[in-house]
Amino acid sequence: VSNGSDLIFFGGEGESGLLKDVSSFDTEKKIYSCINDSSSTKAPSARRSHSASVVGRNMVIFGGKNEKEICGDLNLYDIQKEKDEKC
Repeated sequence: VSNGSDLIFFGGEGESGLLKDVSSFDTEKKIYSCINDSSSTKAPSARRSHSASVVGRNMVIFGGKNEKEICGDLNLYDIQKEKDEKC
């Protein structure tokens, strides 16, 4: 999702399985940064195929699929505080 000049990325799937990483890419400075890695307890649970959008300082993350099932939850990830809150 877009947040000013930054693109914010959450989750997905890598070689080791599902991810719950939160990363950013500054499109002006061309700098990639890891905000929270998969070991963080501050990010939503690992998933893929979810929807996300930025509202204010929050990335709203909905649904997706984890290792076992389809997720029907809604999470607000505060980009500034780097903290997740389930709704």
